[in-house]
Amino acid sequence: MGTDLSKLDHLLRLILLMQSGQAGNATQLASMLKVTKRTIHRYLKTLKELNVPCQYDSHQQRYTIGPSFFLPPVQLTFEEALSLCALAQQAAGRDQVPMLQAAVKAITKIRAVIPGSLQRELTQLESQIHLDLARSIGPDGIADVYTTVQQAIAHRRVLQCSYDAVHGQTDDETSDTLFELRPYSLYFGRRAWYVIGQRSDRQQLRTLKLNRFTSIKLTDIPYMIPDDFDVQQHVGLAWRMVRGEQVHDVLLHFDSEYAETISDTQWHPTQSITYHDDGSIDFTCRIAGLDEIVHWILEMGPHCRVIQPPELVQRVYEMAKATAEMYEK
Repeated sequence: MGTDLSKLDHLLRLILLMQSGQAGNATQLASMLKVTKRTIHRYLKTLKELNVPCQYDSHQQRYTIGPSFFLPPVQLTFEEALSLCALAQQAAGRDQVPMLQAAVKAITKIRAVIPGSLQRELTQLESQIHLDLARSIGPDGIADVYTTVQQAIAHRRVLQCSYDAVHGQTDDETSDTLFELRPYSLYFGRRAWYVIGQRSDRQQLRTLKLNRFTSIKLTDIPYMIPDDFDVQQHVGLAWRMVRGEQVHDVLLHFDSEYAETISDTQWHPTQSITYHDDGSIDFTCRIAGLDEIVHWILEMGPHCRVIQPPELVQRVYEMAKATAEMYEK
């Protein structure tokens, strides 16, 4: 199905429309939310499963909610409030994950309703919690793009864009090429924001980095996000987030100096570790595409040796050789 945030937004809007008497029938609701009629019926079923008393009024020809229903205030435990405050202040407040300043504003509102004694304890404990994420691209260069993509997804409107691809891409991906983009999801991966969507000049879904858009404009052309789209399924077996077309079984050998560091971390959902008597390990995984894992392997220096597949062995060898040659000149 579509993204959870999009579905939640639609469910809340659906409740508000029914409470205000502006819902209309399923066809009209589908038009308002820019989804299919089938999706509306699925949303209504979800609301009923959540004990929201929605029903169709055949006389008024619209969906309604009983007058006694209202959205209850959120009751947070102290641990829940502490976790939210720490996450918002550390990740969003320090721009470790840019474009989430709204989370900091939301936390300010939550703090306002917390009793004074708990606020003091919360502030004291929060100051002892620190998150240090990988350095990412700041919000200054992507704010406009992020907002435009967000609006396109919310209102299901096609984008007209140009994009500056990384060096080595084909000429038809240069910044001079205009194309239409149907965005399915915003995605923060490791260090940057991306948009996953369908380009008009490509057959497969593309994952595009927000800071590489050279122009982006919202159009009036509507589009639909497929009901079966799922971000995790799209990423699939990618090492990090950009999935290649070919699947590879990878075997790496790490010496005893790096074995514990590697084995302590879940680097990939498919990974498996085999331990040896000398303290070294064999690391295996099944991934789609080799572009991302090559750079990770090179970070390990002489502590990692690629055993399989042969094409990965060759790529690491060539890049390591080229690096060494720079220092020999």
